[in-house]
Amino acid sequence: MEEPNKNSLEHELSISQEAPKSGFNFTIVVLLAVVVVSIGIAAFLFIKKSKPESKSTAEATVQQLSPQEQLAVAIQAVEKQPNIHNFINLGLAYFNNGKFVESIAVNMQIIQADTNNTVALNNICAAYNNLGHYEEAIYFGKKALEKDTANTLAKNNIAFSEAKIKHIAALQQKVQGNAAKGEFIELGLYYYQRKEFKQAIATFEKGLAQHSKDVLLLNNLCASYCEIKQWEKALPYCEEALKLQPDYNLAKNNLQWAKDGKAGKYN
Repeated sequence: MEEPNKNSLEHELSISQEAPKSGFNFTIVVLLAVVVVSIGIAAFLFIKKSKPESKSTAEATVQQLSPQEQLAVAIQAVEKQPNIHNFINLGLAYFNNGKFVESIAVNMQIIQADTNNTVALNNICAAYNNLGHYEEAIYFGKKALEKDTANTLAKNNIAFSEAKIKHIAALQQKVQGNAAKGEFIELGLYYYQRKEFKQAIATFEKGLAQHSKDVLLLNNLCASYCEIKQWEKALPYCEEALKLQPDYNLAKNNLQWAKDGKAGKYN
């Protein structure tokens, strides 16, 4: 049997944190802008252009599409004409749908065909930033700079990666002692995003030891244990969260996930 949609479950877990700072909006603007500069997609214009008349009627059409619809259109375009232009758009569509692994895979195909494609290299960097893999992001950002030393977008993505690495290191240091609940949650979610679930669990459990009966930590522990299919350990955390907050829908969903797993649904 297939397991629940992991993207939605990760999203459910992540939105239970207390408004952490996220790189998503920053990197998506960077990625969209670099695509415009390289292939002239007017519909995704995020930078000033010298020719305002270059705005096309396609802009309104694309903006009316949902991310899911944009992805469907991009897939069809690649199937009909598998050129680099269409693959760039496909990688962008995956990115806009939060499918960062798929976006990376598409852009990897591009650089296999064109090793000098700085658009694909920078877009891989941006996608890795959203996955919390900042070291990998820096590697591909620097590859883009090797091809184009004036690539401001790649420089910005690298700077973002480096800042996040420093921030995570500071969080790791803080949680060794007494730390705010939000700091435990942010670091735990960093590990969760990277699919380092045992480290996420250790972080959330340490946070719970200092901030007992916190529904966010309880819910996140339930989800993390579900990810490694330790259903028996997952169950009590969401049960406890729901005792404290009966209308907590995220905990309800994760509790059902744990119950289904215990029943053998995902064997």
